[in-house]
Amino acid sequence: MRDAVLARQLDVDLLILHLGSVKFPLTGPLRYSMDGHDATALLELLRPRVAIPVHYEGWSHFSETRADLQPALDRGGHVVPWLTPGTRQDL
Repeated sequence: MRDAVLARQLDVDLLILHLGSVKFPLTGPLRYSMDGHDATALLELLRPRVAIPVHYEGWSHFSETRADLQPALDRGGHVVPWLTPGTRQDL
């Protein structure tokens, strides 16, 4: 609870969301990146000016892709720019 109070005091300009809900069979249920639920909760807590989703497609260890994640973020009312890989983007 104390962490949530501290987090709400932060003024976050840019939040990089490492998504994809990465898991490996060797480590069981342990996840190495956020899922859509985690991302939505973090966005609600920090309320950044811009949040960029990364690390969610292109490898077999991702269990949530943009198609899975975007509806969860949209339901939370969070507008996030989905970057096109290999394309320069000014933030």
